Amino acid sequence: MSSDPYVTRRPSNEESFRETLLIQIADREDREALRRVGCLLYTLALEAFRPSRHGDEPVLHAWMRAVSVDLHFLEGYLASIVEDAGEPEDLPADEAALIALAGELAGKVCALAEEIEAKLRSPCSDKERNLMADDSESQPAAEA
Repeated sequence: MSSDPYVTRRPSNEESFRETLLIQIADREDREALRRVGCLLYTLALEAFRPSRHGDEPVLHAWMRAVSVDLHFLEGYLASIVEDAGEPEDLPADEAALIALAGELAGKVCALAEEIEAKLRSPCSDKERNLMADDSESQPAAEA
């Protein structure tokens, strides 16, 4: 197993800062401190969160839209790895393979984000939302 924390660790949902940001910080203790700050921010945000609606859309839609945004971030990050790497023929074979993988994954991650976005704007989603709204309006009010 590698001693590189970026290879062996999987961040939890409580961590607010992406590893793609934290890897830019050379000092391991500073990275850990920022992870703890991120956990604090996440906890504070959850305490203030009211899970029913997020602005004008259902909260599940907002969550999935956030996933789509993060996937597009990863797509761009992977694409920047390819752009910054230089010419593959100038790189060792293992690095050239990683560059090729980054390019391939950028396309796959983009496709995932676009799949989410298509579902969020599909007429089916609108129809389902309207049916749910109609059902809730047609329910008889509870008698006091």
